[in-house]
Formats: sequence, C-alpha cells, structure tokens
Amino acid sequence: MDPEASFDELKRRANEEVARRLFAAALMVQAEAKRDYSRANPAPHASPAPKGTFPKARTFNLRDSIAIDAASPADVTAAGLRVRVGYLTGAAYGGSLARKGWLGVKDTYDRVRGRVARLLGG
Repeated sequence: MDPEASFDELKRRANEEVARRLFAAALMVQAEAKRDYSRANPAPHASPAPKGTFPKARTFNLRDSIAIDAASPADVTAAGLRVRVGYLTGAAYGGSLARKGWLGVKDTYDRVRGRVARLLGG
C-alpha cells in the first residue's frame, strides 16, 4: 500500500473521531445550558433572577434558542474541526444579560469544562 495513501486514510479517520467528539461535547454543553435556563418565573413575573444567577424563564425563548452551529460531525469537519454553542439571532439578548451580570452559556461551559475535556480525551 502507498504510504501517502495510508497517511491520508489515518488522517481522515482521526479527523472523523475528533469531529465526533467535538460534536458530542457541543451537544452536551447545549443540553446543560438549556437545563441552566429552565427555571420558570411564572406570571405575574414578580420574582426575577438576581444578578449572578441564570435568568428565570417567562417564555423559555432564551432556553429554546441555545443552539450549536453544526448539525452533524460532518459539519464540524467541514468547518475545520470547529463548533460553536450560542444563542440564535432572536435571542441575542442572552448575551446582553450575561454582560449585565446574569450567567450565560459561557458560564455553563465553565461549569462543565472537565466533562468536555473527558469527552475530548483530555
């Protein structure tokens, strides 16, 4: 077998495994962030979350708008082995709330960083 072809196949399989693990990590961070954003604030919305905690939900739009920018490990590979977790455009106010003192997706990531490292093999 051609050594260059063998190397290319090894590299392809390694990239597929890295993409699979990155995708799994992104899904886990997304699920954890949605869990963090699942505390309800029922009508009449009289008890908002204090700064330093995750915002309480009124409509759950923010929770439901936490997304990853890949639909599969193949998308992660196509993006150069990159995947992002964040808010959809209609929920960009999540970032604004985080800048004003409430917790956000980055805080969820910080909380589960060790689990992400284990998923990635670190």
